Amino acid sequence: MLKTNRNKARIFVFRWAHKVFELIAEQFLRAKKEKREMTVKENKAMVRHNYEQLNKRNLLVMHENFSADCVFHAAGGREIRGLEGLKQLINRLLHAFPDHHETIDDMVAEGDKVVARVRWTGTHQGEYLGIAPTGKQVTYTAITIYRIVGGKIVEVWQEGDRVGLMQQLGIIPSQ
Repeated sequence: MLKTNRNKARIFVFRWAHKVFELIAEQFLRAKKEKREMTVKENKAMVRHNYEQLNKRNLLVMHENFSADCVFHAAGGREIRGLEGLKQLINRLLHAFPDHHETIDDMVAEGDKVVARVRWTGTHQGEYLGIAPTGKQVTYTAITIYRIVGGKIVEVWQEGDRVGLMQQLGIIPSQ
């Protein structure tokens, strides 16, 4: 009888400890998830800050805001994978348009996505997409969607007016 009671007590303690462990683990995972997920307002602030810092040529902000394995989906199905590839793209753009400046015309967000309608201006002073410098002032418009997970931008989709840009550079005729 005594042995049976001890076994019942052990089973009770084991079940109780298991339940306590489950509750602690559940709270830990919930707190970790809540800590990683940013609010829509915070996501928008991060994207805005990224544009502001890039306009100041502070490319270090990209290490703060982008995941190392981020993916940039450009128009035409082109993909750039990884932070280093994205930084190379930005550096090529800044070389071609040293006075490059981006302005956010509109921004909306929902869940883990931020959409920015942007306009950038610059003077074509370096090679761009194989095009020799033209010295022309250009304006480029684009809509960019950012997906943010755990406080980092993990994916970017951009659709922009490349035809308009090529017309401004004199590569294709204006209509």
